[in-house]
Amino acid sequence: MKKICNQYFVKDTHRNKKYNGTIKCSCCDEESNWNQPYPFEMKLFIKWISDFQKLHNNKGCNKIKIETQAWESKEVSFGIAL
Repeated sequence: MKKICNQYFVKDTHRNKKYNGTIKCSCCDEESNWNQPYPFEMKLFIKWISDFQKLHNNKGCNKIKIETQAWESKEVSFGIAL
């Protein structure tokens, strides 16, 4: 069976701007906010996303295929300064 992932980044037009990023489960509506100041380590950012997906996979949220909603985005963008 193909893996279904119901976790999405909340589009910039819909998220609370006091956080640098928000990821939300479209099945149970739980969300997690990324509030680390720039610059941050990419491995911490990836771990944050991975932990959220694992949690919702264990909860069973990824067993139900749902329609995408207006606030959902599979794209994430941020600036990197060298």
